[in-house]
Amino acid sequence: MKLKYCDSYLMLQLLSLKAELAGLPNVKIGTLRGRTVARVYSKNPDGRIIYRTYFADTSDGQKYCGMAGRRFEIKKEIKSLENLIGKRIANLMDNCKITLNGTILNDDLWFVLGNDENPRAKNGNYYHNGIQMRSRGEVLIAEILDELKLEYKYEPGLQFGRDVVYPDFLVHIACLKRCMIIEFFGMSDNEKYAFDTLNKMTLYAGNGLLMNRDILGLFGTKDTMVSNEDIYNNIVMILNLQALEAVQLK
Repeated sequence: MKLKYCDSYLMLQLLSLKAELAGLPNVKIGTLRGRTVARVYSKNPDGRIIYRTYFADTSDGQKYCGMAGRRFEIKKEIKSLENLIGKRIANLMDNCKITLNGTILNDDLWFVLGNDENPRAKNGNYYHNGIQMRSRGEVLIAEILDELKLEYKYEPGLQFGRDVVYPDFLVHIACLKRCMIIEFFGMSDNEKYAFDTLNKMTLYAGNGLLMNRDILGLFGTKDTMVSNEDIYNNIVMILNLQALEAVQLK
């Protein structure tokens, strides 16, 4: 059975979506002389509503059309969340304090790091969304992250002093303004592989990153692999734990 998000996490999602919506310009899509346009609305100092028009086939028009699409998606997600937990969330918001703890896996890091930066060659024919991955297990994790609507970067380069490590996935948790690492250790029955895994986890721990808070480790062997449901539930469990840590009842 799949776990569900706790109310604390859903509330943080709702607040994050509302903040993102408030930060976007008010854009509406229309037509002008048979061409698609984006109209960007704003207020004059005297309070009058004005708008500027951008044709959709220009660079500015494409940008604002994208923002209009994002506004539509956010409003749909907000409505869905409010329908799901509206009354419970209202009560929780009135009786809680939100504290987002600092971490090196913060938003600043997310926006700086690239995607698929590991120079080590890949073998096999494992692809997801145009990215070549190293195993079927990693493709499965990526599919579940998509199902959970979580953004991720595959094998970005994390710098710890002189050491660079390439986590399998760096997952962005926008409502908590932080990230988490997911590692799939698919050959844990191989002695050298297990030794390399230990070194990697020791490096994480030495930089203050802890299992089941900052890092989710998923393990397999040559003949076994973690199930879809276990991957899904482990991700949801960590997000719930982080949310419960951030939202304290007054």
